[in-house]
Amino acid sequence: MQGNNIGSGILVINGIGEHTYDHEGHTYYRYMDKIFIPKPPFMLNKFDVAQLSEIRIRLGDDVIDYDYSLQIVGKLYNMIQVGNKISKILDFGCGDGMFCSYVKKCGIESEFDEIIGADISTFAVDAFKSNHDSIVGCKIDAVVFDDLGCLEFDDGYFDSIISSFVMHFNIYENQFFELSRVLKKGGIFVYNDYIYNRYKGHAQKVIQSLNRVGFSVEDYSYSFKHPVSGDIKNHRLVCATKI
Repeated sequence: MQGNNIGSGILVINGIGEHTYDHEGHTYYRYMDKIFIPKPPFMLNKFDVAQLSEIRIRLGDDVIDYDYSLQIVGKLYNMIQVGNKISKILDFGCGDGMFCSYVKKCGIESEFDEIIGADISTFAVDAFKSNHDSIVGCKIDAVVFDDLGCLEFDDGYFDSIISSFVMHFNIYENQFFELSRVLKKGGIFVYNDYIYNRYKGHAQKVIQSLNRVGFSVEDYSYSFKHPVSGDIKNHRLVCATKI
């Protein structure tokens, strides 16, 4: 395999690699099948994460497995549907809008009054707005949300929060607090973790932080066959209810 350094030590690999890849005397860590990063995800700073998000969006189909990603998003959405009326939902770590893509694919736009994205990357926020301004009857917006600010929404504003392929990064204390604050009492925050077995300490730290800001947390193992390749994919799904 040949690694192509495209900035901040981020490598694009031709072909699916192992969990680590040695390149010019340094060890890189697999983030996606073709993207390797210079540190484990939770050790990246916010600028590296923002650049990684931009690179992923720019490369698009070359690195994103949409069938796989949409299946995970659908599973997460099904977890928050049970017994919950969802008219306002926050997509934390929205990227360019995978959840909105799922909503459009399923034709369920009418179920929502608002879908708001939040991301550490300005590029991702702009892409989210550009890609998904056509959902009729539903307010679509996105905001930058990092370690410095708060979410400009009232307490208990959202019915639910969804986050896909995000929580393996470093989540800042103000972000945990704000996610709890803007979610209504009894509301559900769901996310997946596809590399929890590699970084169990970080996965547990995230759950402890959720408990600390007022969530009751349940987690589940979820395995499924890739819709195209048939490969077995293993995820940890987390359902956190605001107490």
